[in-house]
Amino acid sequence: MIGSFILDFYCSKLLLDIEIDWEIHDYKLNYDIIRDEKILDNGIKIIRYKNEDVFKNIDWVYKDLIEEIKIREKELNL
Repeated sequence: MIGSFILDFYCSKLLLDIEIDWEIHDYKLNYDIIRDEKILDNGIKIIRYKNEDVFKNIDWVYKDLIEEIKIREKELNL
């Protein structure tokens, strides 16, 4: 939890937040902007995937996430 915001999936070692966005996020843009600013202010990187991709294109999500993790490890010199 960051402030009053609950993160979908969080890795403390990488300071990485993985968000799965449902259709409701299309209607909550202002909320998401404020939420993202608070998370980013804490040095946490946010990666977003659409719910539809998780269900219909999980192989791509997996490959992309692995690449994002590698990038984050380099950013943090891990």
